[in-house]
Amino acid sequence: MRKLLYIAFSFTIMFAGIQGVHAQTKDTAKKAAPKESDELIYYTEPMPEFPGGNEAMKKWIKAQVQYPKEALAKGVKGAVFVEVNVMKDGSLSNISIVFGIGSGCDEEALRIAKAMPKWKPGLKNGKPVRVLMRFPVMFELPGQEMKTNGGQMQQQGPRAPQGPRPNQQPQTK
Repeated sequence: MRKLLYIAFSFTIMFAGIQGVHAQTKDTAKKAAPKESDELIYYTEPMPEFPGGNEAMKKWIKAQVQYPKEALAKGVKGAVFVEVNVMKDGSLSNISIVFGIGSGCDEEALRIAKAMPKWKPGLKNGKPVRVLMRFPVMFELPGQEMKTNGGQMQQQGPRAPQGPRPNQQPQTK
């Protein structure tokens, strides 16, 4: 009788173990099945592009900028860096300021980014994907123009007299 009970118990445990393995296989198969991903990508080939390219974007932004009165009165100038998600359809979402200069310029940069037309989306394996992008909105005082050279901004126009830098010792002869 003990042997019969032992055999029945063993079969029960084996059957439960087989069911557990079978259930795991089904769950794993469901998780492994490829599905459309909505992950945010940081680099694609090709990257998203404003209609007409970077130069067209710079011209478009420059035409849209309405210099804030407060910034104009204070002489505030520079670049506000905007971060956006370029969606699969080319629309922009999650628009935010990464680096601002204040005095109303940040709000103006947000307004401009929200008014942008749809971009050409980035592609991964030939399919459109969501891509994180950053770009500057330049604020230039009338009569002065900011240019970038290798990532560094250079002021063009009237220059202030230049003295020694704060941490630089004056040169003696």
